[in-house]
Amino acid sequence: MENILKKYMSLGFKQTLFTIIGNFLGTGLAAIAIILISRFLGPEKFGSFSVGFSLVLILIRINEIGLNTSILRFTPTMEKNSEKRNTYNYILSIKILISLCLVLIGNVFTVQISKLMNFSELNVIRLAFTLGLATTYYEHLLSVFQSLHKFTEAVIVNAIQGLFKLVSALSL
Repeated sequence: MENILKKYMSLGFKQTLFTIIGNFLGTGLAAIAIILISRFLGPEKFGSFSVGFSLVLILIRINEIGLNTSILRFTPTMEKNSEKRNTYNYILSIKILISLCLVLIGNVFTVQISKLMNFSELNVIRLAFTLGLATTYYEHLLSVFQSLHKFTEAVIVNAIQGLFKLVSALSL
């Protein structure tokens, strides 16, 4: 019985439990923000918001192209901090380059994208391409913390992100 208790109270278990609770909190705050935004905007404007939000989610995946998975897969096994730092910087450089290309493409071809999507809100498209990619850098930071086994920092960043969304929604 004592071994079972020790097993469940291990550092790994505590970190896992903390991560689950923190991620649940961050996701819950973000969900509340979306609910509030839908109430404040009404059906038509929330539809525009949803299109922009969906576009942001697509752009994040394009910008990410599996690089966060690479961080989580390869950097924990690196022994030297300089190797880890170089890997983080290299991947971040790739993401910045992709982001700049996406912002340029999005702003140059806004009208064509609007026609393709049958969506007349050009500013929503520009905003999605320009500001929405900030989430890419948030996910990069989250992956770096996780690869360094700094789960407390990862949970705090996740909770701050959810709180930011909630405060933004409340400020509408």
